[in-house]
Amino acid sequence: MSSAVLPETLIVGGGIGGLSAALCLARRGGTVTVLERSKSFAEVGAGIQLAPNALRILERLGVLEKIMPVAVLPRRLVLADATRLAGAYLA
Repeated sequence: MSSAVLPETLIVGGGIGGLSAALCLARRGGTVTVLERSKSFAEVGAGIQLAPNALRILERLGVLEKIMPVAVLPRRLVLADATRLAGAYLA
């Protein structure tokens, strides 16, 4: 496929992945339609955690500065191994 002509694209799902893909395609000149079941975009569930790689992509897309005012930034991160913890309590 020639890079000069992008096909019309249908994206099913207006979550972070679908909207990111739509934005990338639209910026390259593509015609994009996003289908989403919800009637509005709103907070759903407890939120998501994004790794540094994802934040770099959002920055390149020009949307990171828009979401940072409502983001929660953890002061510390603790990783644990459930099998090791279980063994310590059972011993």
